Amino acid sequence: VRVPVLTLTGLDNTTHTLTIDVLTDGPFIVVDAFDVPAPAVERVQETDSSVVFSPGWTQLTPGFKWSGDTAMETTTGGPQVTFTFDGTGVAWVGFRGTQGGIARVVLDGVALPEVDTFAAIETQQGVQAEVWKKTGLPSGRHTLTIEATGRKNAQATAVSIVVDAFEVTR
Repeated sequence: VRVPVLTLTGLDNTTHTLTIDVLTDGPFIVVDAFDVPAPAVERVQETDSSVVFSPGWTQLTPGFKWSGDTAMETTTGGPQVTFTFDGTGVAWVGFRGTQGGIARVVLDGVALPEVDTFAAIETQQGVQAEVWKKTGLPSGRHTLTIEATGRKNAQATAVSIVVDAFEVTR
């Protein structure tokens, strides 16, 4: 009872069909359940070697509940961060608040809609916020580039862009 009979691993992240054919006139075959695990998600800190910052970023003071205790910030237009990863999805973990600016996002060489990191109410919940996310990528190597534009929406008090970590779906 409740014993796995067949385990398949290493499958591509796509739709699969499993067919069970009964090839005997024996006593009986019981199918109780199928366990399909959720994709694995790994948090990659901004200090990882797969994350490369251009000049213009500064490390934020440790101790502000950043993931891994640190984060990087830029308050000017132009600085970029590039993250290379293997997976089927990625999320940018950063900060949303009254000082939040606007960033360009490019994934695998394709420019995507700009991201506004402004939030009207700044709370501790703005720290380690999921700023941007993309799922459903083909399995394999991808490159994400985030560029600070130096722009903000009319309500924001600054143009700050923060990169705290990335979450990769494998």
